[in-house]
Amino acid sequence: METSPQIPRGARLHLGCGGQPLPGYVNIDVPASGRQPVPKADVFADFTTLALPEGHVAEVRLHHVFEHFRKGEAVALLARFNGWLQPGGALRIEVPDFGDTAFYYFLTGDLRALRHLVGSQEAPWATHHELWDARQLRRALALFGFGRIRLRKNRMWFRRSRRKWWRNLTAEARKARALTPEEARRAAEAFFEPYLINREIERSAWLGHFDEMMRRGGEA
Repeated sequence: METSPQIPRGARLHLGCGGQPLPGYVNIDVPASGRQPVPKADVFADFTTLALPEGHVAEVRLHHVFEHFRKGEAVALLARFNGWLQPGGALRIEVPDFGDTAFYYFLTGDLRALRHLVGSQEAPWATHHELWDARQLRRALALFGFGRIRLRKNRMWFRRSRRKWWRNLTAEARKARALTPEEARRAAEAFFEPYLINREIERSAWLGHFDEMMRRGGEA
């Protein structure tokens, strides 16, 4: 577990900033360790191990980071972000848009669209573990205590771009209610339910991933 004296109350966090830090944010990423590009962070840390007090930050922001986590880990992060955020605090997540990207692939056969969905895979960190579309991202946010959810597709941007396979989805939401640990685990079970095929095996594994990620933050 990491503690973060560098993160003041009311800060805006940019998690997994890579080589693109944002002004006005505390930009956080892991040390380089052979990664390309080299992160340009204010704080070098694994954000999944950070312990922040309840209601400590004003905003949490992730660009093309959320899809790198398994289903159970991802929704555990939503529960933890809910805890970190002040009442009404902002959450912004950008991920590859599975629906639009898959549609583009079926129309064109452009294999770069599949690469966009699954990651570049040149290193262990460069693999995507979950696919997100507007429906599932909205459902996850609502289950984990977020409201005023707005979803935006990057259509205008990629129409005039050569990278027409680069189709992304941005979710913006506000913390509407706090969650107890018990409520967060019930929300995870509700989120998993429509996905289940081998029900007991999958539920047990996904809840295990959820519980492990919840424990990684410890207590501030």
